[in-house]
Amino acid sequence: VKFSSNLNPQRIVRWFNEQIERSLGESLEVAQAFYRNSINTSVYFAEQISEILTDKRLLREQETLRQFLQTKQQEFQLGLIEVYSAEGERFARIVNPAIPLGNFTLAAPDILEVGRTGKQRSVTSSLPEGDLIKSIVPIHSKWERGQIIGVLLVDYFVEASLAAKMKSIRAAFEAYKEIKIHKNPILGTY
Repeated sequence: VKFSSNLNPQRIVRWFNEQIERSLGESLEVAQAFYRNSINTSVYFAEQISEILTDKRLLREQETLRQFLQTKQQEFQLGLIEVYSAEGERFARIVNPAIPLGNFTLAAPDILEVGRTGKQRSVTSSLPEGDLIKSIVPIHSKWERGQIIGVLLVDYFVEASLAAKMKSIRAAFEAYKEIKIHKNPILGTY
């Protein structure tokens, strides 16, 4: 009884204030922009590595390739890095023990598709520790324009606190929209 006597229509209306909805919506937009930026960063790092692999023709030199990938892995704070031929033969695999591998891998057809078409792609997976973004880009020939000689895969990790905050903002916005649907019935019941 005391709870209902403290409620009044003005308080209920304030719950559904446009400013609150706009703030939640803008927070969600910021979180989504951050997430898109994380994917773009992953692709950018992969492209940078791919270009150097092309320029220095490192696919033919196994030990130099591994050393180069380890250097870039540390520089860009990447997880797993894998290099394949355009036909799907793995040339190198470098694992960063500080970043989780996750339990998902890209199938050979996904890798071969990038080697065949030259179209990059990214796949995201949620882990307890955060989100893992796998980006695959083609490695082009230095000598024959347009020819793809390999495929590069990199893992870019977004730590749990950032991933969880984005999910929390999305959940709050969705919950607010769900409650807003019931605004008029709540006012009518009151």
